[in-house]
Amino acid sequence: MPGLRQKAGGKGNKAEREEANGIHTAEGRFPATDEGDTARDAYLGIFITEKDIDIMILTETKLQQTDKLKIKNYKTYRQDREGPRGGGVAILVKENVPHTPIGSLKSNIENYAIKTVNDITIVGAYNRPLNHMTDRDLANLIKTNRKVIIAGDLNARHTDWNCHRNNKNGNTLKKFTEKHNAIIHYPDSPTHYPENNGTPTTIDIIINKNIITPIKPISLPELDSDHNPVVFELPPHSRNERTTAFVNLKHTDWERYRRDLDKLITINNKIRNPEEVEHEVTKLTRAITKAKAKNTRTEVLKQDKIPNNIKILIKNKNELRKKWQITGDPELKREYNKYKKSVDEKIKNHRNEQWTKLIETLKAQDGSLWKLTKRLRRTFHSIPALTTGTQTHYTDKEKARVLANAFETVHKIDTTNNTEEQKEIANKVTEAIAQKITINKKQYEKLITNPNELKEIIKKLPKNKAPGPDQIGNQLIKNLSRKAVVQLMYIINAIIKYQHYPSKWKIAEIIPIIKPNKDETKPDSYRPISLLPSISKVTEKVILNRLEKLDKKLRLTPDEQFGFRQNHSTTQQVGRIVTDVTRHFNRGHVTAMLLLDIQKAFDRVWIDGLLYKLIDRGTPTHIVKLLHSYLTGRRFRVRVNDATSEYKTVEAGVPQGSVLGPKLYNFFTCDVPKFEKTNLALYADDTAIYAHSFSAVVANKQLQIHLDILTDYYKKWHIQINPNKTENIIFCRKYTNNKIFSKIKCNGHGVSPKSEVKYLGVTLDQRLNFDRHINKLTQTANGVIKNIYPLISKRSKLSQKNKKLLYLATIRPILTYAVPLWGNIGKTRLLKPQRLQNRCLRLITNGNRYTKIKTLHEITGVPRIEEFVRKLSINFYNKLSNTSKLTKQIIREVDAEAKHKLPYHNIRHVISKNKTKKKIK
Repeated sequence: MPGLRQKAGGKGNKAEREEANGIHTAEGRFPATDEGDTARDAYLGIFITEKDIDIMILTETKLQQTDKLKIKNYKTYRQDREGPRGGGVAILVKENVPHTPIGSLKSNIENYAIKTVNDITIVGAYNRPLNHMTDRDLANLIKTNRKVIIAGDLNARHTDWNCHRNNKNGNTLKKFTEKHNAIIHYPDSPTHYPENNGTPTTIDIIINKNIITPIKPISLPELDSDHNPVVFELPPHSRNERTTAFVNLKHTDWERYRRDLDKLITINNKIRNPEEVEHEVTKLTRAITKAKAKNTRTEVLKQDKIPNNIKILIKNKNELRKKWQITGDPELKREYNKYKKSVDEKIKNHRNEQWTKLIETLKAQDGSLWKLTKRLRRTFHSIPALTTGTQTHYTDKEKARVLANAFETVHKIDTTNNTEEQKEIANKVTEAIAQKITINKKQYEKLITNPNELKEIIKKLPKNKAPGPDQIGNQLIKNLSRKAVVQLMYIINAIIKYQHYPSKWKIAEIIPIIKPNKDETKPDSYRPISLLPSISKVTEKVILNRLEKLDKKLRLTPDEQFGFRQNHSTTQQVGRIVTDVTRHFNRGHVTAMLLLDIQKAFDRVWIDGLLYKLIDRGTPTHIVKLLHSYLTGRRFRVRVNDATSEYKTVEAGVPQGSVLGPKLYNFFTCDVPKFEKTNLALYADDTAIYAHSFSAVVANKQLQIHLDILTDYYKKWHIQINPNKTENIIFCRKYTNNKIFSKIKCNGHGVSPKSEVKYLGVTLDQRLNFDRHINKLTQTANGVIKNIYPLISKRSKLSQKNKKLLYLATIRPILTYAVPLWGNIGKTRLLKPQRLQNRCLRLITNGNRYTKIKTLHEITGVPRIEEFVRKLSINFYNKLSNTSKLTKQIIREVDAEAKHKLPYHNIRHVISKNKTKKKIK
């Protein structure tokens, strides 16, 4: 089992230390234990930590796809053998070692390869004993690069590397290395000590091609396999810096923090121009930062350490193993086995005690329960080396730069070929912004804020949101002194007065997140998550409150837009479509629907176009100028671990992660064109159009007409449709009238009808029976159960009350997503969710298979799915009467005799009764 290790840096500057540090590598096998993964991972973790291993190659892992292999601070790559358990190769790489995975190379030798930043290919290899390797097998591994290291168990014996005899594989390997000028490195002592007391031999070796640095492998009597791990060192290269320190706010003296703030802040109620606005923002930021530094403490993340007493036991065990390897004494072997079993058990008990202590401290009230649940559900992805063209970018700094360049191109619109109409739009906006506007006293008094409004906004800020570039998080803002709030009020009022948004609040720090099922090595596979200054969001909320009033007055949001509107939800928008389609089923109609995919909708909003529409709708000029200041001159940088890119400019789009962004996008699409023979459904940028007819051909023709109108509109306003992700579906009860003869054309691409589509999280099939939707919900819920199983299993020490809370908060909402649309037609649809709930209740109560379902529900107080769905649905449909005209239409008919049942069929009498009561009132 070979391993690469980094030596401790000596004295001297950072560059000298990096040059002195080699990459410490180890090769070996999994520790053999009687206590399963717990002791195995503990031994492995201690070994690579104590020996400071950078790259660990594991051979004959015997893992299958369902097995987990995860060591903290290491990236794991695996090539498991298919079929019965056996063979397999894995490579563990420390997260701060720049590298890129290559994968499994074509060879009869099981292998996995990675490439380091200094262009060395490292191949972990395992050759099963009965496989006679050929020159071709070895050539496929060694010809991958100019510099190559192959490490592993090749089951090749030869006297040249301290074996007592030669075998066929050994002879083949020796001839191959001589022919290709490769060198075989091997330790002085044997690496394989057979369990049957056979002759020790050296079959864990390193093959070196074109690496000049001396490689001196050492065999170590550790890890409890019949193969010793082999440690060696490779040439040094640069590393990514990683910090483990964080600011802990748990023990902050908030009273003293507020007193210090009051000392640092000087009230300025006469801010006279935009320059002074900038100055006051800088002063306030500096004051909060100083008070934070004085009253909080920086801590280092605790490592998952094994107690010293267990480390001593492991050391004694290794010494005993070494004595047995030297002497071959069977009595020592028996003593070693007995001692090892005892150590395995102690490690397992220690881990179990740690977990039990953690579980017993979890509380829903302080958020610790939800924090651990979130951690168990989340999958962490470290960014591998990125490729652009023929270049590969290994270090965090390079990755941040490449991603920043990719994100910058997203925020650009090509206006060089603007039409005359588009140029006129831009000119009108330029003229409006150039006007010098002085807000009169009456207007100003309507717009300004006060300490009470700010306190209400600050009170509603979520506690645990990540801070922006200024590192001022929500908890620091929630604990601002009254004096600080008053000064913030004066700053916000000055921002409104001078229509100037501070430049410090227009900077975003972006964290790249991989998109699902995308190539991790491509920069365009990542989604930017923007972290904005939290204090800026308070200001945005003040502005948003004013825009909400303006929206109602000028009708800036279309009725069909359900996104980011009060009393509107995704379920209501899908419900509107489902009830509409079902009503037309009863008239013998089919419904054709087209789902449009808008490319980078929020990131490519044409700012001039947005401001023009606001001006055109009668928005006061001072509001337009304020929004212009807010949207322009924005910058961002990308962070990858501790490395950051240079700042990049944002030329288009509304700020991602902002408070105002969604509302401004709704304003931008306020005039989206409609067509009299189709219906329009919007939820932010999720756009659906649908049409009814006796014939699918006719319905699709109506969609084509509307799509052509939309295409011209989108072109005018620099909005792009992605035809490859645009979907078409024909809803019908009979398959005789759903045939179409020509596909809908979207930007020249044909859109074929599908048997199912997903809109706003709801899977819709052609017959609208929701079977596929329910199957996907239960699959997702099962995935969540698997992730949080350590918390809700029968062995878990978590209280029954907290287990129940976990189920109600994380699993049941998934099972019942959009349930008012599919849960009130037939009882059979609720069987699958009910079965999964039964399983969860057995885990919560530690009930066995013979415990009655009725008893499970009585003990926990959790209602049956049918009861819960009924209550949820009644509330959902009753609330529709207080919303917009379009949502009210969902329940405009309650037809008991209809052949095709509406979503609220089983609760129609309750809804009818409530509607009657309201009419009487």
